[in-house]
Amino acid sequence: AAALVSDQKGELSGRIMQFEYGTDGSGAEALIVKHGGMKHRHEKGTDELKDATYYRNNDYLFMDGKAVFEFTMREVPPLLEKSLSKNGLSMSDINLYVFHQANKFMLNAIRRKCEIPIEKFFINIESCGNTVSSTIPIALIEALKSKQITPDNKVLIAGFGVGLSWGCTVIEY
Repeated sequence: AAALVSDQKGELSGRIMQFEYGTDGSGAEALIVKHGGMKHRHEKGTDELKDATYYRNNDYLFMDGKAVFEFTMREVPPLLEKSLSKNGLSMSDINLYVFHQANKFMLNAIRRKCEIPIEKFFINIESCGNTVSSTIPIALIEALKSKQITPDNKVLIAGFGVGLSWGCTVIEY
């Protein structure tokens, strides 16, 4: 997904500040479609069972929810600190925080751990679910429409997930 930062007339406006990002390939098996892409295109996945219960099939998305949650709670708080520092900002300089809309439980856990005031934290997962790479662009549009983002605002956006990977920046409107 992509987002074009512009005003309502389509004129480019705003400024995308410095990025902070990273990956940890050792967590690739925690969130994966193993047979996705070209590497295993001729293989056919079979259902794997654990304790006589369906566990996974390599043709479909697999997520180790516990491992992904632990990764998120370990990596996202320092990601915010590094991004703010790189941009010469503090948490109080940010008007709105827009994160990847993974799930409401995870979002609220991150918000609490990072001590982000609830009124500065955007959640819209109830209205459209986890749309993967589109969650942040969709959330930005909804925040703009609802006037939660206004001129002269600084909006911190942060994504995390597959890979395992993470990224963060600030958009100055």
